[in-house]
Amino acid sequence: MIRYLAAQTDLEKIKDNYYSCILFTIISGSIISLIVFLLSDNLALFVFQDQLIAIYLRLAAFLILFVALYQISSLYFRIFQLVKIYAMLTITQALGHLFLVFALLMLGFGLLGVIIATLVIYAVMFFISVILAIHRIGIKIPEFSEMRDILKYGLPLTPNPMIDWLRTSSDRYIIAILIGISAVGIYSSAYTIASIILMLVSPLQIILFPALSKIYDEGNLSQIKNYLAYSIKYFLLIAIPSAFGISVLATPLLLGFTTPDYISGAILIPFIAFGGVFFGVYQISINVTQLVKKTKFNLYLYIIAAVSSILLNVTLIPILGLIGAGFSAFISFGVMVCLSLFLSFRYIKFPIDIAFLGKSIISSLLMVGIIFLINPMQLFEVIISIFAGIIVYSISILLLRGLRTEEIALFKSLILNIIGWT
Repeated sequence: MIRYLAAQTDLEKIKDNYYSCILFTIISGSIISLIVFLLSDNLALFVFQDQLIAIYLRLAAFLILFVALYQISSLYFRIFQLVKIYAMLTITQALGHLFLVFALLMLGFGLLGVIIATLVIYAVMFFISVILAIHRIGIKIPEFSEMRDILKYGLPLTPNPMIDWLRTSSDRYIIAILIGISAVGIYSSAYTIASIILMLVSPLQIILFPALSKIYDEGNLSQIKNYLAYSIKYFLLIAIPSAFGISVLATPLLLGFTTPDYISGAILIPFIAFGGVFFGVYQISINVTQLVKKTKFNLYLYIIAAVSSILLNVTLIPILGLIGAGFSAFISFGVMVCLSLFLSFRYIKFPIDIAFLGKSIISSLLMVGIIFLINPMQLFEVIISIFAGIIVYSISILLLRGLRTEEIALFKSLILNIIGWT
């Protein structure tokens, strides 16, 4: 829906596409929810080997519908860069969910309460999103005028979350089989800390793709190239030192958030953290295939990444143990970014500032040196190290002229736009 509405100025077409997508989601989501509801007994026995799970599956079946509806209905505010409203919806959903889950757990509802809370909050947020959208664009009976094109564009993207789940979860199953359950806990704790890098690109993506779609449909190719180049540069500006920082602070971070039993996972964090840097670049560059409506390539890339991850894990874990799992994650992320850049450059060849990449790495190494000198082990020392590292990195990147004055101003404007202060 983002790709088809971002550059649209005709209010009637905006309304038709928006309400067509919502009605289609209601129909398809209801069918899928009904299937899960009717098959809940079989799923409980086949997947969980516990008939008592069926009651939870029946209730959770309707989550499929309302989660999808909220995601579709709230996209309107992201598409037209109404960042403050989109942020408020996101925060309200998160806090409301947390409050309801806590309240129902305290009342003794257990897992049933968690599912009820999730269902209620997504249903409420869906209705709020639609009411806010109606207030802005009015209401219209959908005609599905562009629904065929939207489905042709979106269907190849549909399996990607499931394939990505397979890629990110298969390593844990393989570790459990080949090494043992305790090793899964060590790997998961390291992955959780390192995956902070994976989240750095998400705020940027919220505003980037709608903006790119609008500019592309307006035919401004040079501006598209600038947006992509600067997006990667600004992401790397934060992601590279973050990956170095998390890697050097791996041991004290694991000590702070886990127990000494998980310290051996520290060696895995650099592989996953720098793999996260690759994934962020992938997320930005793959926007190109979505702009030119070649979404089948997104599906192919996810399949290749998942298959390569499984094959590497099966091959390397028996030889290298947990390090093999970390190396597999790093390589699968690397495969994704290399292929995405190759495909993206076939349609839009945008510049990547290699000189900046070198300056960022140098500045990050200086930051690492300062952290080594501090040698943090306690939480307070870790916090001091982080602030000291930020100061050293910032001074170094400026002295090395990694950013020009106009780029600093543009970066500040981007941050303010992301948090909704513009």
